Amino acid sequence: MRSRRALLVVLLPLLTLACVSSEVRLTALRQPPKADGCDVSVYPLATPPFPVEDLGVDRAGCVLSRDHCIGRLRADACQVGADTVYGFEEAHTSVQTIIQATLARRTGAATPGAPAPLPPTSAFSR
Repeated sequence: MRSRRALLVVLLPLLTLACVSSEVRLTALRQPPKADGCDVSVYPLATPPFPVEDLGVDRAGCVLSRDHCIGRLRADACQVGADTVYGFEEAHTSVQTIIQATLARRTGAATPGAPAPLPPTSAFSR
């Protein structure tokens, strides 16, 4: 019994550090959700090189790494029917990274020679 309690005392703060949260604010009619882990193109610093319809704004906060925030943004995009995340606004505190980005859906073809999106990160599900 004592060893379980000691394990909880050690693991609880570590689990708290893994926290990832997000808040989506839709600016267009909600689209049907896509499957978990759907293909999402991520363009952190720019608008995508193809026409899009903006669906909303997402704000993700994470403690462990920026990749966790990006994973949450991708998962949220699938939930609202988006296939593109772009235009990051990042803020960093001593313990947390916060990324605000636009969620959108592609409406046309990419421009030839356009920059590639970020590669997929490890799967993240709500």
